[in-house]
Amino acid sequence: MKTGKGQEVLGEVLNELAAYTITHFSNEERLMATFGFPGYALHKKEHEGFTQKVLKLNDNFKCGKYLITVEIMQFLREWLITHIRGTDQKYAPFLISKGVS
Repeated sequence: MKTGKGQEVLGEVLNELAAYTITHFSNEERLMATFGFPGYALHKKEHEGFTQKVLKLNDNFKCGKYLITVEIMQFLREWLITHIRGTDQKYAPFLISKGVS
C-alpha cells in the first residue's frame, strides 16, 4: 500500500484467500466431523460467514468496485485474532486428545 500497489496486491491476496479458505475450512470441518467435535455446527457457521465475506470482497474487487484496502486489512486482522487465535484454539486440544497431530 505504501508503494502504490495496494489494489494490485489486494487482487492477488483476495484470489488466494478465497481458494485457501475453501480448502482449509473443508479440511478443518472434516476433522471436526470425523472426531465428533461438540462445537462443530457453530464453528462451521463461522467458516461459512467468513467464506461468504471473502467471496463477496473478491467479487466486488473483480467487478471494479474500489475497495479501501485498509478496511480489508482490518477485517482480515480481526478474523485472525478472533477466529484463529480464539475459536480455533478451542478445538485444537480436542483433536489432539483424539490423536490428531
